[in-house]
Amino acid sequence: MNQSKSLLFLFTGQGAQYPNMLSELMQKEPVFKKSMNQCFKLFQSYHIDLNHKYHSSEVNQTRYTQPALFSVEYALSQLWQSWGISPNLMIGHSIGEIVACTIADVFSLEDACNLVSIRARLMDSIQVDGGMLAILGEFNRFKHMIPETIDIAGYNAQKQIVVSGLKKDLSSFQAQLKSENVRSIPLKVSHPFHSRYMSPMIDEFTHHISSMSFAKPKITIYSNLTSKPCEAFDADYFARHITHPVHFYQSIQQVLNVQDPVMLECGPGPILTSLVKKDHPHCKIIPSCDKLDSSNLFISEAKSQILEEISNVY
Repeated sequence: MNQSKSLLFLFTGQGAQYPNMLSELMQKEPVFKKSMNQCFKLFQSYHIDLNHKYHSSEVNQTRYTQPALFSVEYALSQLWQSWGISPNLMIGHSIGEIVACTIADVFSLEDACNLVSIRARLMDSIQVDGGMLAILGEFNRFKHMIPETIDIAGYNAQKQIVVSGLKKDLSSFQAQLKSENVRSIPLKVSHPFHSRYMSPMIDEFTHHISSMSFAKPKITIYSNLTSKPCEAFDADYFARHITHPVHFYQSIQQVLNVQDPVMLECGPGPILTSLVKKDHPHCKIIPSCDKLDSSNLFISEAKSQILEEISNVY
């Protein structure tokens, strides 16, 4: 099979999880099941047991959410690649960037699971009454209104910015936004991710991963921190990754400035698909799965669409 177009893998971030994700794929796709079991076994060796948490509402606890999402997204990538469908480019949203780095051989699967375990455990341990707020509107309309106590956590789309802060500050800010007819939605999260309020974990996190080896990525990854292709990852990068915003929107713009790839979302639902479609309705983007239809048939249809888009069969 010769690819006639570039293929961009997108890896979903926290918030996409739900109990018993893609259970039907586990039953019907041996490659997917093998990869999931491989991840579960590694996470168990790092003191995170997903065997029961994965199937219950406890998967929504940060300590388990991030390992569970990592496992699903890694297993999906292995399934796609077993079908001869491999990426030329990758973008991962938050925890998704660690999956991208694993696929690109920046570090081993074992080291990736260790990093995710430490990250999830330390994030979950932070005691702060914080949250996140998605703001739906032109950034220029409200950026001057953002108080000093609130951080921008992510640029998801041209008209969707996410901010993090203490709940009391977010509540006041939401009221101010409402008075200016700017719509905002509190997110169901446990912590003010990608903000200064996650700083208490940084020293311990950096200490734990400082001995890891980081190689140059073998596949181009557009960075959450800079929105540009990243040539080198290290412990400091992943420490900054915790407190700095995700530049997802800018990363998509950077890709589209130079080429027009087919995009494939590797995640438990079409989260990034819907974000990209908001700004680029004519982009060819295909989700691997849908929460409302996690059947084998859905991914089979996605496979047919991808092959039609990127292949020339001689």
